[in-house]
Amino acid sequence: MIEKREDRMSFEDKIVTWYNKNKREFPWRKTRDPFNLLVAEVLLQRTSAKKVEPIYKKIIARYPTIEILKEANKKDLSEIIRPLGLQNIRSDKLINIARTIATNFNGKVPNDKQSLKEIKGIGDYISSAIICLGFDKPRLMVDSNVERVMGRYVKDEVEYEVSWVKEHIRSNVLERNIRKFIVIDITF
Repeated sequence: MIEKREDRMSFEDKIVTWYNKNKREFPWRKTRDPFNLLVAEVLLQRTSAKKVEPIYKKIIARYPTIEILKEANKKDLSEIIRPLGLQNIRSDKLINIARTIATNFNGKVPNDKQSLKEIKGIGDYISSAIICLGFDKPRLMVDSNVERVMGRYVKDEVEYEVSWVKEHIRSNVLERNIRKFIVIDITF
């Protein structure tokens, strides 16, 4: 268990060292555009980043704004997304999110978590990612990879409660250190 601040820092340093040796470059890591980040996060759900990269590039090239995406033909967008699977679900989600933002937020991705979470299809992780990466506000982004790594690190048992891991991360990560980790993608 992480009990002392020194232990947390040691773990943080190990993760950053690992990342610096193994990091991968993806186009969504080079942007602060909330719309582009939103598209990336929807596509990245339950899909490897390497598979998402070419699809993300195609979508951003063809639908570069919320106004254009909200008018997308579902069949055309689904065809682009097809290699990732769940193309109908993902295309519906992207179009509906774009329509909601266009209608309810004057075409601008909201810069507060509560407003983002009110949009169907945007949950805790995606809203945190957009706020943190797109608006440069510190937010804790806890996805299944973070849960898995932390679960293995802080518990001796193989089985652990995901809710416990989430709560442990939220209560033990120092806000000032969140920025250190916002670009780390841990995939084993």
